[in-house]
Amino acid sequence: QSLREERPFIWSIEFAEIFFEKGGFDLIIGNPPYVRQEEIADPNGLLGVNNYKAALKEMVLLDFPEYFARAADRLHEFKKDREPSGRSDLYIYFYIRSLRLLNERGLHVFICSNSWLDVGYGAWLQEFLLRGAVPHYVFDNHARRSFANADINTVITVIGAPGFAKAARKGANHYARFVAFKRPFEEVILAEHLVALEMQQSIELNDAYRIYPITVTDLLAEGSETEGEGIRATAKYVGDKWGGKYLRAPDIFFTILKKGHGRLIKLGKIANVRFSIKTGSNEFFYLESLGPGVTPGTLRVRNSAGWQGEIEQEFLHPVIKSPRECRAIQITRQELKFHVFLCNRGRPELRGTNALDYIKWGENATIEVRAGAAKGTIVRGYNNLSSVSNRKNWWDIGKHPIPSFAMVKGPWNRHFVVINTAGAYCDQQLYAIESNSAEDTLDLGLRTNSTLTALFFELEGRRNLGEGILWLATYEVKNVRVLCVPLQVQIDNSFLSRPVRDIFGECGIDPKSDIPIAEQEPAPLPDRKALDDIVFDALGLDQEERKQVYRAVCQLVWERISRAKSVTRN
Repeated sequence: QSLREERPFIWSIEFAEIFFEKGGFDLIIGNPPYVRQEEIADPNGLLGVNNYKAALKEMVLLDFPEYFARAADRLHEFKKDREPSGRSDLYIYFYIRSLRLLNERGLHVFICSNSWLDVGYGAWLQEFLLRGAVPHYVFDNHARRSFANADINTVITVIGAPGFAKAARKGANHYARFVAFKRPFEEVILAEHLVALEMQQSIELNDAYRIYPITVTDLLAEGSETEGEGIRATAKYVGDKWGGKYLRAPDIFFTILKKGHGRLIKLGKIANVRFSIKTGSNEFFYLESLGPGVTPGTLRVRNSAGWQGEIEQEFLHPVIKSPRECRAIQITRQELKFHVFLCNRGRPELRGTNALDYIKWGENATIEVRAGAAKGTIVRGYNNLSSVSNRKNWWDIGKHPIPSFAMVKGPWNRHFVVINTAGAYCDQQLYAIESNSAEDTLDLGLRTNSTLTALFFELEGRRNLGEGILWLATYEVKNVRVLCVPLQVQIDNSFLSRPVRDIFGECGIDPKSDIPIAEQEPAPLPDRKALDDIVFDALGLDQEERKQVYRAVCQLVWERISRAKSVTRN
């Protein structure tokens, strides 16, 4: 009775001749509805919101079980990291179902919202397309929106039918091509342009379009983060900014990639980028230095809970406790007033030391939990805090190499990488970066502090956080390109030790001027220009292209912070 009243639409029955004779459609062209995840609901009103969203995920499992399902006998479960994000907009599911309706030689064309190219919930679709389909093109138009009256930015995607054997035949070196047209479609969609695009395997910029061809292998690598170390290391696809980097980036970005071919290298290839120290209780582990102790070999220190006393120097190491301590490109030990308590020994080995006395004080101290679900709870002993209690020895935060550089995870309007001449450890608010043994630390430090690298940081980072902060994950820092050619020059030490100004002051551009940034004449600080000129010379950039670098990075930073609720940050 229910089937008679609500007859389901079954594609293979409604189009029996298509599916029987050809296995599906040759071509699907669509413009799916733009429905945000919080507004997704059953259009027929038969299912509740949660059940309808569960049905959408079940559809994904049924359409491509070989990719999404955990196993042949567990088709109702997703493989690890393959489940669609709960924040996915409705049009994402239209991609999956419509791709399923193609025959093995079919072609899929959607004009659709571009948001999945850059946001987290698009990562699972990106990975599916790279591993199981044949992505041919993503088209954007910088001159005119596809729908003038719609408040949606769209792209056109052209994708070959999914088929894992077919994708394997195509090979990981198949090119996906990101094309940004500079004039309205009706003026540039010409046969000669389309033929040229099909053959293009390198960056091309002209008056009609810009194309960035990139292999499936490279796209997977760009969006993957390595988990674990050594033989246990595995790559997990976490998503890439296909729109921000390959379609909407300024022209100078592509000029740099083209001219810098063979002269640029990803930072992750020559340095290790990792998380820094997470103490579990800064109140206990971070201690302010008050000077030498009375007993030789000790320092007098105090913590923020009010305790003060002497601890052996071997257990105290300088630490960059806050990004606010990073004022210049180079940081020295004299600038740091905090030490971190680093003790990897057990109680028997610590007998008779001040360090053990401090640990015992910590186990008897009364602490108010200041964050998390237990906020406000009174706990006796730091050892009973959930953030440290799982350690074998609660006071042992592990062994950590001293990084060559430190970098703020979320820069605002200043771009610089700190050269760690202090030999200090870093708090978790900063990334620790260790250069490979073959790299000269100072030389690499200078290369990572060029305005060119600041541009790459802007294009790699996430721009949707509060206050206009640019957030960078470890894999995004690793993807940042730096000059691979050593500079082998002497830089005035005053450049390394002076306070770093905001990017506008460094580049000599006024974002609040009546003159648009794109039309201003950059006036970079002399020492900034001296470093940049060495880098620009190595890449062969002409004078106008150098100005474009300054304008582009300032434009990106200004757009990011001016969209935020406040542009003032202490």
